[in-house]
Amino acid sequence: MEPRRDKESEFRELGREKANPENKRGRVLDSLRHIFGGNRSAETYLSESVLEKLTPIWDTTIVPVLMAEFGAEASLNVIFYAGSVPGQLIMEIWDPRYADRKPSQVFKLGGLADYETRRLPQERSKATIMSLEDWNSSFPI
Repeated sequence: MEPRRDKESEFRELGREKANPENKRGRVLDSLRHIFGGNRSAETYLSESVLEKLTPIWDTTIVPVLMAEFGAEASLNVIFYAGSVPGQLIMEIWDPRYADRKPSQVFKLGGLADYETRRLPQERSKATIMSLEDWNSSFPI
């Protein structure tokens, strides 16, 4: 069952974001590699540069939204697909236990090079559903 989609969060322009301190940045990047590392196939591959762009906003923007919507203990699903705008990646996250009652959280990451999104499906329905494990491991609960 596909989750409802009626909430959307926009990422800020990444070029204007302040970087996290290097030690925290490294920890978050390692955490993102762990989260998405087991999910790398041709159609779900996230380039290292995409992971690096997610790093400064993962703990500050994404995890708080997920914790507020789904709780810290939730096992979540995630899909990635190319947005309608060139160089845009869409990350959609939901709790499969409540797909019929809770809307998914949709995040848009823009300003990417075309090669960073070309392997991703153009249509949401063709995106591979992956398990998002340890998604809050770098976030103090």
